[in-house]
Amino acid sequence: MKPHFYIISLLLIAACINPSFGQDPFEPNDTYETAASVTCGQQFSAYIQEQNDDDWYQLVFEETGVLKVEVTSVPSNIDLNLEVYQIVNNDLALISNDRLGNSSGGQSLFCYAVAASATYLIFIEDEGGSDFSDADPYEVSLTCIPNALEMNQIWEEAASIPADTCFEANIFGDNHLYDVYNDVDWYEVEITEPGVLEVAVTSVDNNLDLDLGIYQIINYDETLIANDRVGNSSGGQSVFANAVLMPGTYLIRVHDEGDTDYAEDNYIFCTDFTANALEVNQTWDEAAPIPADTCFEANIFGDNHLYTVYNDVDWYAVEITEPGVLEVAVTSVDNNLDLDLGIYQIINYDETLIADDRVGNSSGGQSVFANAVLMPGTYLIRVRDEGNTDYAEENYMFCTDFTANALELNQIWEEAAPIPADTCFEANIYGDNHLYTVYNDVDWFMVEITETSLLNTSVTLVPNNMDLNLGIFQIIENEITQVASDGVGNASGGQDLSCSMMAEPGLYYVLVEDEGNSDFNEETYTFCLDVITGIENPSAVSALFTIYPNPCSEQLYINPGTINEDATPISIALLDYLGRIILQFDNVDPNYSINVQQVSAGLYFLRVQTRTGTFTQKVLVE
Repeated sequence: MKPHFYIISLLLIAACINPSFGQDPFEPNDTYETAASVTCGQQFSAYIQEQNDDDWYQLVFEETGVLKVEVTSVPSNIDLNLEVYQIVNNDLALISNDRLGNSSGGQSLFCYAVAASATYLIFIEDEGGSDFSDADPYEVSLTCIPNALEMNQIWEEAASIPADTCFEANIFGDNHLYDVYNDVDWYEVEITEPGVLEVAVTSVDNNLDLDLGIYQIINYDETLIANDRVGNSSGGQSVFANAVLMPGTYLIRVHDEGDTDYAEDNYIFCTDFTANALEVNQTWDEAAPIPADTCFEANIFGDNHLYTVYNDVDWYAVEITEPGVLEVAVTSVDNNLDLDLGIYQIINYDETLIADDRVGNSSGGQSVFANAVLMPGTYLIRVRDEGNTDYAEENYMFCTDFTANALELNQIWEEAAPIPADTCFEANIYGDNHLYTVYNDVDWFMVEITETSLLNTSVTLVPNNMDLNLGIFQIIENEITQVASDGVGNASGGQDLSCSMMAEPGLYYVLVEDEGNSDFNEETYTFCLDVITGIENPSAVSALFTIYPNPCSEQLYINPGTINEDATPISIALLDYLGRIILQFDNVDPNYSINVQQVSAGLYFLRVQTRTGTFTQKVLVE
């Protein structure tokens, strides 16, 4: 028995002298086929015990997430290399490494692998294979960080999320099975109705310059719908993307700008979807139908890169069934928006401007208005940011109001509205129509005179901002020709006007317009037309009388030029512009005068009837 005792003693002494015979509990693990089994959460010590010693470990990750491998307390004479592998198609495939080309002696190493549920192999070696330490171990710490949304490295593996959600996520780890192996987060959201999807990435780690985009798969290709509008984000910068969407499946990508950095710290990822039945109304052929009289909240908010103009644009379609004026108001505008408003009609498949807001460049937050004089038809309204660059989550107030007017569209004399020979009604110079050379509203009226008459027209109760022009026209030698005017070169704002003439049978046209064709007003003016018949030989009678003083304030005198029986006044009457008799004297004063002190100031017609005929003259009472 003594020889056996000596042999055992020698073996024990040899084991103490040479650690490679039993100091590292994981040996032999020099090949991946002999990898030592380790578990998530395990911490252990191991050695590079001799030249070319390779250490392989095998770990089963039962969830998706990130496998974190830390190698610390490295002996100062060893430059370690750390890698994580997976067996793919019976071949060893790199998943992640320590991202160090050549580590320094004693340098700690870290490796983060974005991992699916699978078996992973951890490889540790000396860089050059020549250095070792049989006395000092390195320390290994294994952490499995579950993340149910991983692996979402490519759009085909995007993680499904609700349209309204908030959670913590991170750009953390590598997976070299992918072309872009730095961690990328793809999410998938199902949109069931039109509206705006808002995505916010906040609380970003300072070493990350994140990029955010919203995509749709079109023809098997990831197609950009909206992005964060930041060319190059700064480290730690929050990013936001807002997309105007139709129902469908959309993908959201979050990644580091250069796909080179990651951080263990989380970012906050939030999505919020706001339904909007009127979206997507980005182009005129997708205009949202609305009533002619309506008010609602809307906004210029979000992008859609499927369109040439991808900044949100709002088109609305309204059906007009009778002539009149369509008013559109955009108010309560956000301060960062300079909105532009226009009313259009599709003519020959082209969007044709009918009316706009008359503001060259609106200011931030400025309310805008457009008013169109229209015939029945389908009209389109466009609201957009002036430069198509800004949007705001806050709403603007959008209102339309239609006022029927059977006399419109009477913008040119060929379209003059026919009116009776004796009439009074309210009208206005209000709105535009860019289909006409003069697009500011113009009112043309047409009256038929059947016998020689005195034709009186007037516009009263004129809005203060309007300097109106009033004239009577006829077609002479196929040309529209003015035959009477209001006699006022340039009317003042709010000035009442009148125009009269002796009219032979025929068609007459009355024009009411703003002097410069630049102003309009929703408030009405009163238009009156009065035709006085039964006047015989008016030119002969007119020569017999002189009316004075004119204007007058007390006594108005009628002075016959020649006193004879035929020229003696039978009756004298003072008429207003509605043809109503204000004063009448059948028993004429021998002095041929009337007292007008009790008559309101204004323009009147003095009618003098004789056996020869009837004489009428315009007089002004002050």
